[in-house]
Amino acid sequence: MANYIDPYVTYRYMVEFSNPQGNKNTPVRTGFQSVSGLSVSVGTMNYREGDEKLTIVRKIPGLTKVGNVTLKWGLVFETEGNDATAFFDWMKGHVSISSDGPDGNFTLMDVTVRLMNLSGNTDGTPTWVLERCFPLSFAVPEMKAESDGLAISSMELAIGSFNFIPPTAPYSEVNVSGGNG
Repeated sequence: MANYIDPYVTYRYMVEFSNPQGNKNTPVRTGFQSVSGLSVSVGTMNYREGDEKLTIVRKIPGLTKVGNVTLKWGLVFETEGNDATAFFDWMKGHVSISSDGPDGNFTLMDVTVRLMNLSGNTDGTPTWVLERCFPLSFAVPEMKAESDGLAISSMELAIGSFNFIPPTAPYSEVNVSGGNG
């Protein structure tokens, strides 16, 4: 009997924000249609000394850059377990969405993205902790009278740094017997 371990899927995930009031024990959970753009790159610097006999330019690690993350979500009303108002209030402090401009309440938040396993929980699943985030931009959905699309908003976040917590449990494990059926 062979055991196959399936890879994690990207269509089951949870996004949590540290509470805007600073209580990290009660994160704000908001549903998102997509999370994209999380990336890290290390720049390089070329180096060579003039008296070197080899004509090779060495590469030296440079600055590490963390990419911006884009969150997209459908416009919905607040329900139990979906604290859309707290999320919107945090965003309003950074992005001008009224004639008064931003309210000046610049609060950095941590954002946690967790993949879910086959059972729908996040115990031992891959997790990305995005630290010291703040909104860069907010886009309202495109509205067209002849469209049958959904009202999807998007927000781009700047990230101070991030940590990856690798999985400690499989997504699913399938036992396959080699018999004649």
